Amino acid sequence: MSAAPDPDTLAQLALQDLQNGQVAAAESKCLQALAVKGRHPRALSVLGVILHSRGRDEDAVRVFNALTQFEPTPASQAVSIRSWIARAPSSGFGPPSGIAIAMQSGAPAT
Repeated sequence: MSAAPDPDTLAQLALQDLQNGQVAAAESKCLQALAVKGRHPRALSVLGVILHSRGRDEDAVRVFNALTQFEPTPASQAVSIRSWIARAPSSGFGPPSGIAIAMQSGAPAT
């Protein structure tokens, strides 16, 4: 019997996939991480960005809302995520580098 995949590793790999333009692979890894740990903050963050990049803004907002309920973040990070969503085109890919760096480090995005 094999051990369940580590959700932290899956979420980190998903972020790397997203940054490399491999959106489907990133989404798959997020969903795997969430299947193991349903409230995994990094997996939820990456999934929210993926959903928004695909034009699924309502789903992205639901994911980000769930994230703030499960894992309260500093107000500055929440404001940065909201402002990015408000100005980023749905058809574009990926967040500005500040969001990606914040997801990697856990630091507030600027």
